[in-house]
Amino acid sequence: MKHLLLLNYCQSLVCYLLRKAKGLSIEGHPVVRSLVEIRLFLEKCHYHLDLCRFAPLIRNYSIKFKSSQEIVTVSEKSVISEKGTDTQKEDLLKYRPNLDMLKPTATAEDGANVYRPPKFAPTLMDKDKMSKQERNEARREKERWRSANQSPYMVELLNDLEGRPEEVRESVGT
Repeated sequence: MKHLLLLNYCQSLVCYLLRKAKGLSIEGHPVVRSLVEIRLFLEKCHYHLDLCRFAPLIRNYSIKFKSSQEIVTVSEKSVISEKGTDTQKEDLLKYRPNLDMLKPTATAEDGANVYRPPKFAPTLMDKDKMSKQERNEARREKERWRSANQSPYMVELLNDLEGRPEEVRESVGT
């Protein structure tokens, strides 16, 4: 029974998310009621969602669902309390972008349609910049050190100084 409830809950949740993704209204839709009912049944059965295999999915969407459920109940209460008035439409229009509130970026005094690049703070150029010859010399010096450290003679010398054991290699034919 619990597994069927959980399966039905997941199906209703998918239906709910599809409607939200398409931008359709969920207000007064039966899927919201079924989600609430199934959730209550699961909680009455003491079915801990942490123990089921779908717990991560349900945990991720349960917070979103609870917040949307609260929004729906608040909006239903506001519709009931404000029956016969058009204030709900006005409230919804408050949240759209209002282009009149933006500050004008250019005025007629600045010059009509003239681009003015933004001003940057002056910065000093690095005086310690190396010339091309110095960079090439430093690059050659690094390469010499690298090749010297990788040469067999230097590797053997460093191994002797550090007291590392010598690796014995058997080769046939030499």
